[in-house]
Amino acid sequence: RQGINAEYGQHIAALEKEIADLKKQLRALEGSDRSRADDGSRERDALKRENEELITELNRLNEENARLNEENARLRDENDRLLEENDALRAEAVALAEKNDNLEDEVAKLDDENKKLNDEAIKLNALTSDTTRSRKIRINIERLIRRYYYHKGLRMSERAAWKLSLIHISEPTRLRRISYA
Repeated sequence: RQGINAEYGQHIAALEKEIADLKKQLRALEGSDRSRADDGSRERDALKRENEELITELNRLNEENARLNEENARLRDENDRLLEENDALRAEAVALAEKNDNLEDEVAKLDDENKKLNDEAIKLNALTSDTTRSRKIRINIERLIRRYYYHKGLRMSERAAWKLSLIHISEPTRLRRISYA
């Protein structure tokens, strides 16, 4: 737009110079010999018409220049608004980056906590498997005690089998028999 304004400004200056030159020529013709008054009158009329056309063109260019200046001012205002919007978006981007950093820190903390929980789960699994193993051992001991009493011709309830102490269970080894305990 500024290039167009400069071009119009140059064009207007050229037209104003041409008008001044025509006025000089007009004055020169007016001061000339009266014998050539008829020729000068026609030429003067032609110069006046040309001068009027140039003035009309100059007025049109001035109006176009004013319109371009208004457009230029509107574009400056739009540019200022966009710059303010850009600044606001940059500030928002900085705030989002900070929030992202905070969230990444939280994720890292949650990852650490998750690792701790996984370690605890592994320990609990180990304890659960130990408990399961203990239960299996208890069931096997119960079966062995029942077999022992069965072979001796005795019947024993499940509760009674658990009331026996390790001394009772290990008694067969004392007698040099195989212990199932």
